[in-house]
Amino acid sequence: MDLTHWCWKTVVKMIFLLNITCAQTRLLLQSLRGEVGAGNYSYFKLTKEGPIQLIIKSLEGDADVYVSDKVSHPTYSDYEIQSATYGDEVVDIPSSFKRPVGVAIYGHPFSSSSRFQMDIYWVLTPESDSETLSYQSGLPSYSEGQTEEEESLLWTILVQFLKILLEVLV
Repeated sequence: MDLTHWCWKTVVKMIFLLNITCAQTRLLLQSLRGEVGAGNYSYFKLTKEGPIQLIIKSLEGDADVYVSDKVSHPTYSDYEIQSATYGDEVVDIPSSFKRPVGVAIYGHPFSSSSRFQMDIYWVLTPESDSETLSYQSGLPSYSEGQTEEEESLLWTILVQFLKILLEVLV
């Protein structure tokens, strides 16, 4: 393979990786681990605005999730959204849900206890991009269009990236 061909392949790969990195569709807000006894609940209160995705991984046993914006302590008989499958649970909480949202992790009775990890993501969508986020959350405020300052920053990053790439190739 000649050097020109290798250079072009490398540039295409780098642009592809840069594109994937910039196209992140969700942002991890918090990751929690816990344990819940058989037939019992662990409760959490979600106050973060915007579309949220919960991913609950059962590390041992089987943890199910129940969510409500109407009751603070949802159960398997009183909830708005649920995921009660065997294995990992995924729940999408829309931004239209009134905050605070009650989240219950239920330990399935077939195991004496269930250990779980709950990852809480803020979902980046065209709708959520137009929502203004709180500065206290540590997340940036998003708007419809990019300002000149944001565009300038992107160009600066791109130019620096290309300079580094050229140094590596030469």
